[in-house]
Amino acid sequence: MEILSICLTKIPTNKIRLGKDGHKYVGIVVSKRKQPDEYGNDLTVSISKSEQERKEKAATLYVGSGKTFAPAPASDTVGGLEDMPVAEELDDLPF
Repeated sequence: MEILSICLTKIPTNKIRLGKDGHKYVGIVVSKRKQPDEYGNDLTVSISKSEQERKEKAATLYVGSGKTFAPAPASDTVGGLEDMPVAEELDDLPF
């Protein structure tokens, strides 16, 4: 799981696109950092570049950062089933 923080004021208005549904969209790129920063962020968030910008090797516009979190390990037991008696211990079963 990743948690990201994006500074909306850094997004240039010419990068915001109006979708057919009337909503506003901006393309972003999430990249892994080589080393975490001083806050433990191991991801960067930047605005995606157009094909022309990539050809011109335009500077990357960073607008945020984030952290990767590993999910908590799953429990080996399911809701207390380990405390229930096994069938051999139950003498009053009708079958």
